[in-house]
Amino acid sequence: MISVLPLSQRDVKWAQMRFGFSGLRIGDHGSAVTALAMLLNAVYQTGAAHTPASVNDKLREKNAFQGKARDRVAWHLVAAIWPGLQFDNIVECPTRPVSPGELAAIDACLADGVSVPVIAWVDASRLPPGVRAHYVLVVGKTEHAGYIINDPWWGDTGPLCPTYGRNAKGAICGLVLFTRQG
Repeated sequence: MISVLPLSQRDVKWAQMRFGFSGLRIGDHGSAVTALAMLLNAVYQTGAAHTPASVNDKLREKNAFQGKARDRVAWHLVAAIWPGLQFDNIVECPTRPVSPGELAAIDACLADGVSVPVIAWVDASRLPPGVRAHYVLVVGKTEHAGYIINDPWWGDTGPLCPTYGRNAKGAICGLVLFTRQG
């Protein structure tokens, strides 16, 4: 398991900050920047140096939000902002289960020697109404519990399932994959 301090998007230090260039707040809609902050802390082994606030600010500074409301992280720009990361792929599968190959991609990122957590988009229907998409950070896998996540909503570490579905195939709606560069 990759050791990374869990962060909560609802932490009072940044919960009321504007997310991206939208009118939304990190506390309600900032799981992507919170998951990215935790990924950066894991890759750079910086404890909690990267926070949702600092990541949000850097993404705003580099104009790395997209969409009509400019409230979606432009994942393909992340590696240009933070050297040492290489953007690999985005897998979107909101209407179908993730494939065995996509689950194998998670396992490959978590493998010894690679040790890069995976940002996963999960079924947000179990969160309060209005939460459109929810991102978590996959930090490990055990035989008994399956995938282990750091969850930005709760600010804790625990199993992906049953919190977000009966199994990983049904709980995961997408992946954002990075590797270490160099």
